[in-house]
This record gives sequence, structure tokens and C-alpha cells, in this order.
Amino acid sequence: MTRPWHRPAGLAGLALSASLAACSNSSSPSTGLGNEQTSAIGGVVRDDAEDATNALSVTTAVQPYGLTFSGGNGSAACVAGSSTLDSDGDGVPDNTTYDFTAPPCSFGSFRGGSFSLTGRLIIQDPTPSAAGFGYTATIQNLIFAYDGPGTANDYTATGNGNRTLSGTSTGLTLSDSATTTRTFSGQLAATIVKTWSVSFSPATPLQINQPLPSGTITIDGTLSWTRGSEVFAMTMTTQKALAYDATCTNTTQRIKDGELRAAGTFNGKAGYVRISWSACGTDPQYQFFGS
Repeated sequence: MTRPWHRPAGLAGLALSASLAACSNSSSPSTGLGNEQTSAIGGVVRDDAEDATNALSVTTAVQPYGLTFSGGNGSAACVAGSSTLDSDGDGVPDNTTYDFTAPPCSFGSFRGGSFSLTGRLIIQDPTPSAAGFGYTATIQNLIFAYDGPGTANDYTATGNGNRTLSGTSTGLTLSDSATTTRTFSGQLAATIVKTWSVSFSPATPLQINQPLPSGTITIDGTLSWTRGSEVFAMTMTTQKALAYDATCTNTTQRIKDGELRAAGTFNGKAGYVRISWSACGTDPQYQFFGS
């Protein structure tokens, strides 16, 4: 097995570890992955895992965990839906459209920089006459733009896709499919296609119109990556269930333990990128292991 590359602990607060391209090897090695490629793929998986956690409820799908609006209005929503009709009173609108603009959807104190959100999210209740936890979502040109503590850390991610959430008080299942175009400092943009199945097992029974309790998350599926000559097809698996901690507040990173793996053939060598979490509020480490 090859020696893994370890992400420097001192950079844990940066918005996207892929921005390490400015200080690491950005060229493709003859086999396996170099530092920049490992960081780039790991950062994408990290952000998509956090995004999937937000998507486990309508409230946080619209107002992600731990974000504070730079306008100073605390946790108030930055956007109103086109309709407030909720026939069964379960917190899922019958059919509404959120059009995000920045401002007001600009956020401060996000991984050492600022963050803005633009684009459209359509939410629908699949059973508007019966209260439940489920919804369907259509994502249209939703753009996440990060302005870091230096231009080398800036990035944008533009996504289009669909989500379906279903479940009961004992657990939730999220089907999450999207195509994203993502920029990287000093590199070409990447096209990333995600097809994930996300399962959430709560530590206590879920309640309608109540925040998500602590619990465990598993993610399985596929992730494809195209960036210039880099064409990687990866299989996503959960090596150790992600531990979501509802008591970890004022941070977007509420996963305190767990490990995901993105396995495939990279530059002619089979292996996997390991994304491992160790503490609430601390970004995970990214490592490449060749087999």
C-alpha cells in the first residue's frame, strides 16, 4: 500500500482544501493521486456530505446549519417561498419556489471568509394531505460562491439536480442526484456528477416540525469527476457511519466522527480517497491510499 498523503492540520479552517493547489503539487503523478487532486476530491465529498445533512429537513435545506447572514439578521431566512401553503401543517410547503439572490443571501463567518447563494430551489410535498417528513426538490442553477481570506481560496460551485426525502420517525432516506461545475484556484473547472443514497438513523425518534436530533448518517452511491484530462469514476461507501451531533452549534460542520471512501482508478492506479472526520467544528482529513 502506498504512503497516504495527510492534509496539514493547520489548514483545517479553509473553505475548500482544493485551494491547496497554490502550495502543493498540481500535476498528475504517474500513478495514483497527488496532493492537490486528493484535496480537491476530498473537499467536494466533504461539502456534499454537509449539504446532504442540510437536506434532511426543509428548514435547513433553505437555511443551512451554522450560517449567519452578513446583514446581521441572525438565523432569519434570507428568502421567502413563492407560496406558504402547507395543507397538512408538516412544515413542507405544498409547492413553493425559493429564488436566492445575494444580497440578502450572503453569509459571514464561513470558514474564515464569506459565502453567497444564488439560484432556484423548488420544494414540493409529495403527500400534501397527510403530514410526514418527505419532500421532493428541484435544484436549478444554484450557485455557492465562497470568498476566502485570499483569492487562492475562492471557489464557485454551480449545481443542478433533484432530491427526494422520505421516512418515518425512526429514520430518513434521501435520494440525491446532481451535476455540479466547480472551480479551483489555479486549475481547470471540474464537472462532478453525484448519485447518492443517504440514510439517517436518529438517536431519538424524529418529530414533525422539530429540529433534526443527533444520529448517524451513511452515504453510498457514485461520483464521477472530469477536469481536463482527469476522468475518474468513483464508488462512494461509508466505512464508518458519520456521527451527526445536534448539540454542535454555530458551525456548518456538525459531523464529529466517521469515514467515507471514494474508490476508483486514478491515473492508472486503483485506490481510494479517505475522508475522515474526528471532531465537531473541525474539517475532515483527506488521504489517498493505493491498492
